[in-house]
Amino acid sequence: MVTQDGSVIRTFTWVACLMLLLSFWTPQAKGQAGVDGVATGAGDIRQSVVKIFTTSRSPDLTRPWTRQQPSNSTGSGLVIEGGRILTNAHVVEYGQQIFVQPYLTSQRLAARVVARNTGIDLALLELEDADAIEGMPMAALDADLPNIGEKANAYGYPMGGDELSITEGIVSRIEFVTYQPGTLGLRIQVDAALNPGNSGGPVTVGGRVVGLTFSGIRQADNIGYIIPNEEIRLFLQDAADGQIRGRAFLRETFDNTRNPGIREKLGLRGSHDGMVVSGTVEGNPLENWDVVTSIAGRAIDSQGLVSVTDDLRLYFEYFVHHGLNDDGTITLGVLRRGETIEVRSPVVYGNDDFFEALDNTYPSYLVFGPLVFTPVYQRHAYGLSLDRLAMRRSPIVDRAYTGKDPDAPVPEYVILAGGLLNHRINLAYEIPAFSTLKSVNGTTITSLRHLVETLRDLSASDERFIIFEFYDLGADRLVYRRTDILGSIEDVLNENGIRRPLSPDLEGLWPDLGQ
Repeated sequence: MVTQDGSVIRTFTWVACLMLLLSFWTPQAKGQAGVDGVATGAGDIRQSVVKIFTTSRSPDLTRPWTRQQPSNSTGSGLVIEGGRILTNAHVVEYGQQIFVQPYLTSQRLAARVVARNTGIDLALLELEDADAIEGMPMAALDADLPNIGEKANAYGYPMGGDELSITEGIVSRIEFVTYQPGTLGLRIQVDAALNPGNSGGPVTVGGRVVGLTFSGIRQADNIGYIIPNEEIRLFLQDAADGQIRGRAFLRETFDNTRNPGIREKLGLRGSHDGMVVSGTVEGNPLENWDVVTSIAGRAIDSQGLVSVTDDLRLYFEYFVHHGLNDDGTITLGVLRRGETIEVRSPVVYGNDDFFEALDNTYPSYLVFGPLVFTPVYQRHAYGLSLDRLAMRRSPIVDRAYTGKDPDAPVPEYVILAGGLLNHRINLAYEIPAFSTLKSVNGTTITSLRHLVETLRDLSASDERFIIFEFYDLGADRLVYRRTDILGSIEDVLNENGIRRPLSPDLEGLWPDLGQ
């Protein structure tokens, strides 16, 4: 996948995404029915807006056996069909306690998350006491996209006061863009003032709910972003069957065809346009240098945009989901070596990032003496300095830009969390934090589970030494006498207040470690 300017989506870093989250506070035909429910009137939408209180504990990637200190935050939500509550995923991320306060009350009702899609930043809550929602109006989600220039009202509980706030602006843009690395979606821009706490609150146009607030740009004047109802409906459909898949997308990568040089190379003249394949997938019909000229019968221009109406163009991958054939493929018009052909290309769902997302879970880990190992997660890959890792020739850098093959097993990189824990057997050893483990006693490590099994077997063997080697330049080869490192485990656990040497998902592999 690529962005609308033709750059490959996988080059978006998690650092950029985190910066956005910190700086943000964060077409269907007219007349179709919205989500069923007891819809509130235009003037009564306030009664369906709730304030959300979250106490969260995020993971500590340098000390994966523990969690960060609790933090409190607030956001907004919308009561919809069945008494469920829509909000942003980031509002309730790692929520240990979640409470919902209805409009014009002082009640705080306990709630829990029943579904989330962090890629598109949506979550669905339900009250622990289902009867508590009785009598609360439920909002209907309008099926239409608003028009550019229409007046919009944003509802929520932003900073600066305790009561419901309503701000006004206009619909400025509608685009199909990147939400998170590997996740594309439809997005509406408005110029209403949005502030911390607005996240998850509804936005209306002409009294109709058109989406949920999810971010704004602090550095700009009144630029805010809305998740439109089309994305919300897709999320609710996913949640209904218990499998959050998200939108369908093409695994190939594409470049635009605006440059005269590439147009001449491809034989594009006059009004011939499209996107050129720059990265192929083994077994798929698209070939390198193919020009994709249409998708599901819609013409694609040289920037990858497709005309929807006179004043709306969307990036062509928007139509993957809407144009799927019965066999799960999408029909593409292709110009290949001067010949126009038609292909039916397979699609995939969700995020194809090489590294797994924690997605509201906590990291797996192994404490083996003064060494703490954990898999590489997206938070590592995009939260660390890739420039610094590149100087160390870390394999994380290459894999950060590589999609995974859904049909092939994915090797799991294992890193040394933080650095070496203090113990005398580390005398004179130096190793950069988050160095990537290569092998143990010559055995290449392919996952954290593999590492646990390898060390378990070595610990029960007659081997005199246990030797750790890393991919990173500047990372010492660590050589320990087997008896020394096994004897250090209890000291390290006690000294650092670590209750378990293995995360719960790994304890069954080595139940007597540290005993």
